[in-house]
Parts: sequence; C-alpha cells; structure tokens
Amino acid sequence: MKRLGITAGIVALAIPATACGGGSGDSDTDGTLAGGGDDLSAADATAYEECFDATCEVLVEKGTEIELDPDLGWEGTPGLGTSGWQRLTVTDLSADGVGLTLSAADTSSTGGMATILPVGDGKAYYLKGMTAKVLGAAEGQAVLSLSWSEG
Repeated sequence: MKRLGITAGIVALAIPATACGGGSGDSDTDGTLAGGGDDLSAADATAYEECFDATCEVLVEKGTEIELDPDLGWEGTPGLGTSGWQRLTVTDLSADGVGLTLSAADTSSTGGMATILPVGDGKAYYLKGMTAKVLGAAEGQAVLSLSWSEG
C-alpha cells in the first residue's frame, strides 16, 4: 500500500514538468516557437479561413471560432452521405492544454465533440476526420496545427 502512494506521488510530480513543454523557448521541429519562449508564431497567423479545408497552423485564443468545410467528413449512416465538422471553437486555454469543441454539420442534431489537447507534447490527436496538435502556448494564446486525415 505504501508503495502505491509513492508511485502516485512520483507520477503527480512528473506530469506538470512534461505538460509545460513549449514554454521554454525551444523551437519546435518546424520552428513554430520563436525566441524568448513567450513569443508564438504560426504559419497562417490568424487567417482562420485557411483552416476551412482542415489544414492550417494558426494562433488561437479562448473564444476563437474556426469554420470548417462540412463536406469534408466521414461516412455517416449508410445511404445518407457524409457527416463532417462545421465549426471548431476554442473553449479554454492554459499553459497545459487547449480545450476544443467541434460542432457537427448535421443540422438535425446537436452532435459534437469536446476534448482537451495537451500543449507541446509533440503528438497529433485524431478528431474524427482530422488531426490536431498544439505546438505551444503562452500568455493566453496557442499555436494550433490542423490537418485532414482520411483515417
């Protein structure tokens, strides 16, 4: 029993150290983070229209809404065509993660998806039809990278 408590304590101490990646000023492999660690840059800056095809790298903050092409999607109910995401909204943003809500294009339902993506872990997360990665975050902003995924 004592061993479990020690292991849990070690895990709890390790999580904050790894969750803050990107704040150190280190450059990501594609050079997204600039200089002193608090400066962020994104290939498409705040041109959210570049994300319509679910392929972009943009600077976001809490409340940012990004319109997506609802025709990009996955096969829904057989015979009814495809379903897709119509809007991505940044619902929360901290040094540790970015909260997102994806709204489905199907107007007959309120379907959607909510998730929190960790900052700077280098992983792309599959969001049914696209992948998303947070490249860095500082001072209430984050660099969000989206890419369309067939899988």
